[in-house]
Amino acid sequence: MKLTTKVPLIVLITFTLAGTLSGLALILLQVKANSEHYTKIGDALVSILVNQIEQDMVHSSPQVLKQSINELDGLAGIVEIVLYNASGKAVASGYSQDISQKTTPPDVLEAIKDGHIRRSTLGEKGQREFDTIYPLSNKTECMRCHRDGQAVLGVLKIGIDAEPYYKAIGQQVNLVLLTGILTVGTLMVIFVIVSRRLLLNRLKRLEFGARRVASGDYSFRVIDTRQDEVGAVSGAFNEMAGKVHDYIALLKETVRIRTEERSTLDSIIASMGEGLVVVDNQKNLAYCNSAAEQLLGLEAAAFLGKPVAAFNRGLSTRVVEPKDWETVLTAKFKEINTQPKLNFVVMVPERREIEAILFVVGKGDQYLGTGALLRDVTKEREIDRMKTQFISIASHELRTPLTIVYGFSELLLTSRALPQPDKEWVERIYKESQRLNNIVEDLLSLSRIEAGGQALNLEALSLQPVTTQIIARFSTIYPSHNFNMVIPDDLPRLWADPDRLIQVLTNLVDNAAKYSPKEGAVTISARRADGNGGVEIAVADKGFGIPPEEMPKLFTRFHRIHRPESDGIRGTGLGLSIVKSLVEMMSGSVRVESVVNRGSTFYVSLPMAKDGTGEKT
Repeated sequence: MKLTTKVPLIVLITFTLAGTLSGLALILLQVKANSEHYTKIGDALVSILVNQIEQDMVHSSPQVLKQSINELDGLAGIVEIVLYNASGKAVASGYSQDISQKTTPPDVLEAIKDGHIRRSTLGEKGQREFDTIYPLSNKTECMRCHRDGQAVLGVLKIGIDAEPYYKAIGQQVNLVLLTGILTVGTLMVIFVIVSRRLLLNRLKRLEFGARRVASGDYSFRVIDTRQDEVGAVSGAFNEMAGKVHDYIALLKETVRIRTEERSTLDSIIASMGEGLVVVDNQKNLAYCNSAAEQLLGLEAAAFLGKPVAAFNRGLSTRVVEPKDWETVLTAKFKEINTQPKLNFVVMVPERREIEAILFVVGKGDQYLGTGALLRDVTKEREIDRMKTQFISIASHELRTPLTIVYGFSELLLTSRALPQPDKEWVERIYKESQRLNNIVEDLLSLSRIEAGGQALNLEALSLQPVTTQIIARFSTIYPSHNFNMVIPDDLPRLWADPDRLIQVLTNLVDNAAKYSPKEGAVTISARRADGNGGVEIAVADKGFGIPPEEMPKLFTRFHRIHRPESDGIRGTGLGLSIVKSLVEMMSGSVRVESVVNRGSTFYVSLPMAKDGTGEKT
């Protein structure tokens, strides 16, 4: 960018032009003065000549007159002299010119006509001269002759050489212009030198300011009040330095806050009981807290910043379950967007059961990597096993006496000799023993499922006979309810265990009836599932509905919904947990939709059997 100081340069040029114009004005004044001087000399000379020629025109013959004109030729710088008579014809001329073909100039004719003197500065041949045209009469004062009624005898045209005069003027003009050019050139050189020095000084100040700011002195400012390019750059520099100062202060404060937050977070993570492992988006191990090191029995320092594959190889030497550890780990990471759980057992050196929750670090375009939250569940699993064992033992021990009570009470009810008051008590014993038997069956089912001892006999079966059997049973148990079945005749067969399917539908229909008002409708329907090649069974009621806050815990063990409408309804809270476990064992899924005070619908999706075969689709 070319830097200039416009105002001083304009002032310099203005003064130089003013000086040059003043010199030219003086020359013009001199030209005018010289012109007047030449005019006075010419008038004095012509006055003498005119008197003589007037006398010759009056008293002398034409030959004498021509001789007088010729004698005047070349006198006092005269370059041309022509005498015209009253009719405008040239009668005599100097330089021995042939005047026979000479034309009469218009200003000569006008002088004959009005008798006024005329002057000009250009001759007929183009040379520069002072021409004067004088009307002639028999009186010396020719300007008055025409006014006094004296006739004009002729006109005398005299041209005096003006070349010396113009040459002198030209020399003076050239001198003035040369002086002006030299003056401008000298002043320009001085101006450039001074401006360059001043500009360099200002640029040095700007450079010094930049170095000060670069060294960390963000409060430094460049003082430059000139309204030009350098001044604008200085102003922009000061503004930039001010913003940098503010940004640095903000950055320092942000760094301080982030440092405190990071320190707090590190302290929390370091002190938490759960292990945390983080892998960056380049699949390198980025973080592993001390709790994770203790849980896994690994020194994280040896793997930090290195590919996580090396960390996994070191961990695989300690994992005893599952046997196909790397395959299971790869499969779980493919489902990482759903935050899957991974359970495994390590020997470090004692047996330790660990539950890992896999998650994504960052969202969308801000993907930073993946992480795993590790939790030692050894004691919890041991307690669960003890609880399952206790439930299994207790259920088996209770089953025998309950069977006896249930059988003898049923036998007593069939006896005709039993009095009516006693019969009422026996009926109560029968119903309560039946309820206890159902609870024991639920506990035994749950125990078998958790222990992995629940066997399945999968086969292709039709849904309609199973549904008809269930509706017939519950129509007897709940005679005030309306049970409906909506199953198309062309519904494909299911691939399921008949006993377990009956157990699932029994639990769902029993809940639908218990949590519906009397004369409420319970409907079992089915259709082809969309997209997955299965069959979807729906059990719908018009009951109390399920509050939204209860939905996440609905399928957990021993969970029951507490509402005023359900205070008198008995149950263990195991039914839906058993339903979910059995459906998943048959490669299906279960979900629920519910609106409070309008009812609920449970959907069970199961695979469809191939036509004519004992295989699922």
